[in-house]
Amino acid sequence: MKPNIRQGAIAGLVMSAIFAATAASSSSTPTETFIITLGVTLAVTVAVVALMVAASGTTLATGNNLGGFWIRAAAFALDSIPFALIGLVLAPFGVVAEAILLGVGFVYFVGLWSTIGQTLGMRLAGLRVVREDGGAIGWSNAVRRFFGLSAAFLFLYAGVIWVAFDSRKRGWADIVGGTLVVRTR
Repeated sequence: MKPNIRQGAIAGLVMSAIFAATAASSSSTPTETFIITLGVTLAVTVAVVALMVAASGTTLATGNNLGGFWIRAAAFALDSIPFALIGLVLAPFGVVAEAILLGVGFVYFVGLWSTIGQTLGMRLAGLRVVREDGGAIGWSNAVRRFFGLSAAFLFLYAGVIWVAFDSRKRGWADIVGGTLVVRTR
């Protein structure tokens, strides 16, 4: 039986709103708690829906083997969970915490992209990063891709949303890095 992705997404969004509202009512700063809780639960919802899509065999990249916007967003959400937890622990250290997270992120993404072609979130979502000619990416592609991804987030996510409208499903990270994200299953 194939999972009903639309129903799963709607249920996840409703549960996210309920969970966030419940958490906000029990906190000393309800607005901040609501926003943080809603963000985390929405990220988990995106991840779950993407895993449902992967399990169902549905391709979100218009019938080809390219990784589309939603499955990539889910993979990134999965990759972000440990960083969010580390960020909460290091939050009292301010700018130092941000520098540490940036360094750890650089090592994590560049290291995994350049060695095995996928992060842990990408592996769970069935995605891999390759050069535009289909070969494995190297360190230089991975470093350029990381800076392209950073720029994509800095410009109000425009470079990430770009994936949804590009005919080859490339975001700014892919364009800068000379890469494509492909489905492995």
